[in-house]
Amino acid sequence: MKVVINDCFGGFSLSPLAVKRMAELQKRDCYFFTHDWKSEQYIPVKLEDINQHSLLVFAFDIPNPNEVLKHKKWSTMTDKQRSKNSNLYSKHIIKNRDYERHDTLLIQVVKELGTKANGQCASLKIVTIPDGTDYEIEEYDGNEHIAEKHRTWS
Repeated sequence: MKVVINDCFGGFSLSPLAVKRMAELQKRDCYFFTHDWKSEQYIPVKLEDINQHSLLVFAFDIPNPNEVLKHKKWSTMTDKQRSKNSNLYSKHIIKNRDYERHDTLLIQVVKELGTKANGQCASLKIVTIPDGTDYEIEEYDGNEHIAEKHRTWS
């Protein structure tokens, strides 16, 4: 079984190019945005304008998340509005971190793109472990390794 880990200090993440490729493989559209915290609006950005040092770039499967998410100040929303907004956000956001690390599409993207799949402060590596291994990913300051799960008590 193949598993993707981050092999440096920093943490696991995919580059915008890898996020776009994951979306393609999942048959989803992919649009990139930055976020203006004052106006609570997402601002479109082109993939080619995103660099390795761009912070807080979001990818959605909809061309205008402002219309769908209808941002209001979080502090003025009711719990029901927050819940609805969170559900819509979760439905349309394209992740750059939270993947099953043995996901076949993730493995494919890391193989295809090589170092271009690395997100900010990441160096992704594919590790082969015995099929059927019940594993967990352990990390120290973002530098990860795979450990076989076992029982512990305290």
